[in-house]
Amino acid sequence: MLSYDPTFECLLKSSKLFTTPHSTTF
Repeated sequence: MLSYDPTFECLLKSSKLFTTPHSTTF
């Protein structure tokens, strides 16, 4: 496994926000 990368998690969250409808509140 790769070492844990906080920026990678941030990218994952960003991609999830992009894929999900913008009805989610921040």
